[in-house]
Amino acid sequence: MKGLVRKHIYLVLAVFLVAIMLFIGRPGASWYGKKTDLAEFEHQLSDKEWLIDGYLDSIMQKARNRNFTEWISKNGQLLDDLNKQQGFVFYLFIADQMIYWSNNSIPIPGDSLWRQQPFYKFGNCYAEVRIRESETIQIAGLIQIKTNYPFENEFLKNGFHPSFHIGSSLSLSKDESIGYQPIFNKEGTYLFGLRNNMNLKTNQKEIWMGFLLILVLFFLLLYGRDSLKHKDLSIRNFVILSLALVFIRALAQYYHLPLFFNTLPIFQPQYFAFSYLFPSLGDLFISTTLWVYLIFIFYAKVPLKSLIGAGISKKVTIGFAWIAVILLYAHFEHYLFKHLIFDSNFEYEAYDVLNLNYFSFIGYFILLFVFLGWILLIDKAYLQFKPVLTLKRIRLLLLVLLFVTLLILWGTRNTRQIISWLFLLTMLFFWVQVRYKQLPLLSSIILLIALFSAYATYFIRKQNFSKRIEESKVLAVNLAREQDPVAEIILSEAINELKTDTVVKNLLQKDWLEFQKMVDYLQRHYFSGYLGRYNFQLTLCNKTDSVLLNDPNQEWAPCFQFFKKLVDKNGTETNLPGIYYLRNVSGGINYFAKVKISLKSGWDDVMFFMELTSKPNYEVLGYPELLLEKPLLLYENYHNLSYAKYTGNQLLNRTGSFPYAFDRSVYQFRNTEFAFFESENHDHLLYNADQGNTVIVSFPTVTFYNILISFTYIFFFLLIITFLLLIVGNRFANLVSIQLNIKNKIALSILLVLLISLVFVGGGTVFYTFRQFDRGQNELLSEKVQSVLVEVETKLSDLESIHQASPDYLNNLMVKFSNVFFTDINMYDLNGNLVSTSRKEIFERNLTGSKMNASAYRELVLNKKARLVQKEQIGELDYYSAYVPFISADRKLLAYINLPYFTKEVAFRQELMRVVVAVINIYTLLIILSIVIAVYLSSRITQPLRILRQRMSMIDLSKENEKISYEGKDEMAELVYEYNRMLEELSKSVQMLAKSERESAWREMARQIAHEIKNPLTPMKLSIQLLERAWQNKEADFDERFKRFSNNLIEQIDSLSSIATAFSQFAQMPKARSEKVNLIERIYQSTELFKECTYAQVKYEFSDEFPIYVKADNERMLQVFNNLVKNAIQAIPKEQQGEVTIRISQTESSVVVEVHDTGTGIAPELEPKMFQPNFTTKSSGTGLGLAIVKSIVEEFGGAIWFESKAGEGTSFFVSFPVYSNN
Repeated sequence: MKGLVRKHIYLVLAVFLVAIMLFIGRPGASWYGKKTDLAEFEHQLSDKEWLIDGYLDSIMQKARNRNFTEWISKNGQLLDDLNKQQGFVFYLFIADQMIYWSNNSIPIPGDSLWRQQPFYKFGNCYAEVRIRESETIQIAGLIQIKTNYPFENEFLKNGFHPSFHIGSSLSLSKDESIGYQPIFNKEGTYLFGLRNNMNLKTNQKEIWMGFLLILVLFFLLLYGRDSLKHKDLSIRNFVILSLALVFIRALAQYYHLPLFFNTLPIFQPQYFAFSYLFPSLGDLFISTTLWVYLIFIFYAKVPLKSLIGAGISKKVTIGFAWIAVILLYAHFEHYLFKHLIFDSNFEYEAYDVLNLNYFSFIGYFILLFVFLGWILLIDKAYLQFKPVLTLKRIRLLLLVLLFVTLLILWGTRNTRQIISWLFLLTMLFFWVQVRYKQLPLLSSIILLIALFSAYATYFIRKQNFSKRIEESKVLAVNLAREQDPVAEIILSEAINELKTDTVVKNLLQKDWLEFQKMVDYLQRHYFSGYLGRYNFQLTLCNKTDSVLLNDPNQEWAPCFQFFKKLVDKNGTETNLPGIYYLRNVSGGINYFAKVKISLKSGWDDVMFFMELTSKPNYEVLGYPELLLEKPLLLYENYHNLSYAKYTGNQLLNRTGSFPYAFDRSVYQFRNTEFAFFESENHDHLLYNADQGNTVIVSFPTVTFYNILISFTYIFFFLLIITFLLLIVGNRFANLVSIQLNIKNKIALSILLVLLISLVFVGGGTVFYTFRQFDRGQNELLSEKVQSVLVEVETKLSDLESIHQASPDYLNNLMVKFSNVFFTDINMYDLNGNLVSTSRKEIFERNLTGSKMNASAYRELVLNKKARLVQKEQIGELDYYSAYVPFISADRKLLAYINLPYFTKEVAFRQELMRVVVAVINIYTLLIILSIVIAVYLSSRITQPLRILRQRMSMIDLSKENEKISYEGKDEMAELVYEYNRMLEELSKSVQMLAKSERESAWREMARQIAHEIKNPLTPMKLSIQLLERAWQNKEADFDERFKRFSNNLIEQIDSLSSIATAFSQFAQMPKARSEKVNLIERIYQSTELFKECTYAQVKYEFSDEFPIYVKADNERMLQVFNNLVKNAIQAIPKEQQGEVTIRISQTESSVVVEVHDTGTGIAPELEPKMFQPNFTTKSSGTGLGLAIVKSIVEEFGGAIWFESKAGEGTSFFVSFPVYSNN
């Protein structure tokens, strides 16, 4: 059972994950990573109530004992931690006056009604209210349940407090509603209702479901891989498998299965959309993974028929088919890469690494997968053509292919396409070279990935450049007719407030209208701050009023009718009622607004007609992104953007860091609609709009350093992924072997030491950069707050109390100072209440409370600090905030001045990130340098070892071996010394061994010669003795006997002669001639002598269409095959009909000839003696035939061996190196 599970481990894992998915996705399931059903939520809330009640009791005890201030000074950090971890906020009231608050993030109403309810909806959150009272002391504790900001953006997000671990699919209702499960406090009082809202967008559950499904598919693919591990697929079965998988994929995509995939961001078309086949990045990722998986199956498990012996027409047809497939795939790869970059709205430029997201890395995955599929196809073609094509022919073919491709592309005049194809064909040529020359595969793969990374870097840079040009054109056109959505929102709020403004109504209801006073009031109260960048013009009319036209005739026109015509002719209504965008020729941004002011009975209603025109080249403090709803974040996808707008030759306004000229004529390019140029390390797109308006959009130029950094990141990422794929693929097809030899161990050790050092130094550098940034921010804010303090002192130092100044005056003063010092300013009184602010929208929209930050209050009021700079937070925006006490001329403390730096916080954070990215980039280059150093040092250190290994492999006992010269005085020198000494000892041993072997060989040879000579001498002696006796006895048939004796003696002498000849040939073979020999011709010639054999037929099982050449001696080759064929025929008994079959098989570097007979075979105990000089299985012969054959074969660099089965036959194999011109 255990072995069965191990065998099907991937299938078991897939089934297990499917079970988890079914559990998570079951109807009514509520899963968010922790227990978060409604009952559990109520239990958690009860635990929080018990916890906060304990703190309330403790605080009440301290307050009653009059040592609350001392306790707060020591435990302020504890209260801050409780707010972050549990969402607790505490308020202390004495005689209904708030004395202390532990956090100012919640806008607390001025009345006490909220303290009388168990659950309350504040301006930016829902919270449970817990109260402790004792006489005049009242302590309120809030348990924050869920934030409820009036709008959402990057920093303001509505959701349950993190301590509840609840996802966004739960909605809250303050009132008891149908479908909501009621939540009670521990006393049983109803608080609010909760329910699952399944209509909300992607939640954590669906993301986990998608992730698990991708893992299931991955494990199923691995299971399919392991199922085929020891099997091969026919082309027919592979086609069936491919069609089945493609059909399943097509059904899933057509019916959008699984359905929850459609809610995942990766499957949303707004991030990437290419075509119907690839409507999203997720679909493209799944499809490319599937087809590369099929290519891998085809590569590893579909054997192709060998082309050895195939006709020329068949080879040409298959060759052209492969070329067409590889080129079409390369074209598709190029086309897909282009759209993958151009049709995405996320970054691929890796030099700005912090702007990459997981979409970018999925895009890199797709690039690599498609490329690896192409390489596998190339390698498959190489494996099929390897036995029949030489490297020289392959090079010629690739050069012709390169020439034809460039010739075709040259007509397009598309440099980018030509260079891209050059990259692809270079990688093709490189990989074929690697495979034919059998270079180290691992290092070759690294070089191939480096080539592809260079191609990807170049292609991404060029495509992004084209994309940026097109986007800049659209951006320039939009800027030419730009609207200001921020101004529209502020103006809409101003209009709503204006309708009920009692100051305005009082001014209108006077007997004599003080128009300038009205304009000044509106300017100060409504059209300062952000709207200060606009010129403001006001016209007041009732139904009967007229306006004087600005023309030579000085005519009057009805007021209402005049403005109606103005709006009808030049206006475009915005999404906000009563506000119109005006088209004009000045190039600025113009708005027109009208608002009806209803007055008391007896007074005619008055219509306010207001026109706002943007001021030329005007710059005020920007509007913080904290106050912008997400759809209003302008150009958020553009980093480091600068632009300028000109009317005629005058600079109207500019944004960004680039220093544009004041005069348009500097840039020329007046005769084209769009013009592109480079200047001051920026790329500029100039757009000549209508009527003399010009827009210039600028981005920093991408330098060679940036491109090098991009290449480094892409190379690292692709290399890591490639190695992971090789680890997975090696278990399936043995793609590459990774050996941890001494050189690699040394390189790895050096690299680890350098990397660890760089990580620590780099981490320290980044940490130091953050510290310096914090210090710089502190110093900057300290200087600014001091400067603001000086200005405030000049205006307000004569006051006895800060409340003596009117709120309007203080607000206008704060706005004025804000625009001068480019920072927001708040002023708090001695009780920590907000007195005035330059950014009232923060408090009017209930983004935070109007109390001073609690920790700042403790430090300034309780601990009497003279200056404070600290980090504060609104929503998820962290920003620096500075405080100083404001002291009057008579040394009386009047207020506290606060500079919250959230307006510039995002810009400073981006600047900090740019510094961090620069540091990371530098250390990435250092890591690359470390790798190069590690490889170089390991190569240098192990060079003597490699020389030693090479020399040891070249040791030849038949000649003098060269010693190693090494001048070092280290361990390597000792090793070399021992090697050289070993050579000397070996030389002596070889000489002694050679002498011993010669003597032994001569003794053996003498014994054999004696044996062979004695065999004929014995019958010769007997014949002579018999002849002598017959002579002595005067036998009558002596003449006949003498004749027989003579014939017998001649036969024995011939036998002695043949024995002497054989030994002479074996001992003193003539010097062989090395020449180009046609192997097939030699085989035919050697077998001609045996065609007349009646009991054995010679058969040929090889193609003679193309000659096969080896480097050998013609005569010796004839002798080899004569011996082999003769032995094969003699091994077949004459009483049975047998066959001798000759086969030829060829590889890239060698050819093997097989001579097979159907004889009796060789007994196993005789096999070791077959090539011994004196061994024979026949009744006659010297036993030198196979020994001579072996000597000839090995002399020409070949080998000979045999395979035999007793009673079935024997096959002798002879291999020779293929002849090469090199």
